[in-house]
Amino acid sequence: MRMFNCLKLGTNLLGAGMLAAIVAAPAHAEDTAKVAAIVKGLDNPFFQTMQKGIEEQAKANGVNVSVQAAANMGDATGQADRLTAMAMQDFDCYLVNPISVSNLVQALVPVAQKKKPIVNIDSTIDPEQAKAAGFAVSTYIGTDNVAAGALAGEEMLKLVPKGSKVALVAGIIG
Repeated sequence: MRMFNCLKLGTNLLGAGMLAAIVAAPAHAEDTAKVAAIVKGLDNPFFQTMQKGIEEQAKANGVNVSVQAAANMGDATGQADRLTAMAMQDFDCYLVNPISVSNLVQALVPVAQKKKPIVNIDSTIDPEQAKAAGFAVSTYIGTDNVAAGALAGEEMLKLVPKGSKVALVAGIIG
């Protein structure tokens, strides 16, 4: 039942419509989950909104949540250090939003050793690196960025005249 709360929180957080596919039975009041969440730097408004969404959905679903964030979008080591500290505490599951595909892998080893669910949100953890470290992510909830980019490109083609010059602004590498 505690896995239900973790997956429900992660699913609700991102507004995904797949909750019914994940949920086998409703959680009971006496089965309140304790969830750890680690997100990217709150110097980015998107991740401020993510933190707010996690906290609001936890409250709405009767889940106790502790949210930690990297100091900034480039603080991969600090984010991993925060997760390492959270991994030593007694949480039922972990929501992780890594800065890079690898920065949280080692910090998740003790989580996996305790057989706690790991819900990877928004930015993926490299599955090969996770496997090499001896664990697998329980589930990933996020956007297919390749498909989203294709949709954005198709829409842009409708909006600009043929032959227009378009600039591509990259996000965080990795």
